[in-house]
Amino acid sequence: GKRPDIVLVDGVPGRRLDTIDLADKIRSRFDIPVVFVADEACEDRICRAGLSIPIRSILKPVRERELREKIEIVLHFEAIGKKGRQIEAQRKSEEKYRNVIENAIEAICVIQDGTFIYYNPEAIRLFGYSAAELAVLPTKKTIHPEDQEHVSSARKRRVRGEQIEGKYSH
Repeated sequence: GKRPDIVLVDGVPGRRLDTIDLADKIRSRFDIPVVFVADEACEDRICRAGLSIPIRSILKPVRERELREKIEIVLHFEAIGKKGRQIEAQRKSEEKYRNVIENAIEAICVIQDGTFIYYNPEAIRLFGYSAAELAVLPTKKTIHPEDQEHVSSARKRRVRGEQIEGKYSH
């Protein structure tokens, strides 16, 4: 079924299931924002939950316009929070990828238009050039003259989308 964008929880005191616990379960399990509709007696329980009264709750009696505004505000804050979490996840993913590449025992290079645009430390060690030298060195200089035609042909086929053999042999 379709997932709701937001859940309104009526904070009536004395219910068997604590509304704050319910809201916590909804947020943690489904990642759906919760707005409390509460009377003044519930206000202190909402504060206990660590929620900001002006942002995450609306006091009874509820007027339609206020409710619409509250929902818009909460959804806006949720969108900002979600974007922040996505950016952080992307940053962590990139950091993990960078660590794998930088610490690989294989030479890993990215070549564009016959120039190295990236090379990991193992590539620097293997080629025997400094990073500054590799940055300006035409990649053709790192390929044995007898292999240059084969490598060039394989690159052209790969650019056309053709499958090529993963290992070169003489």
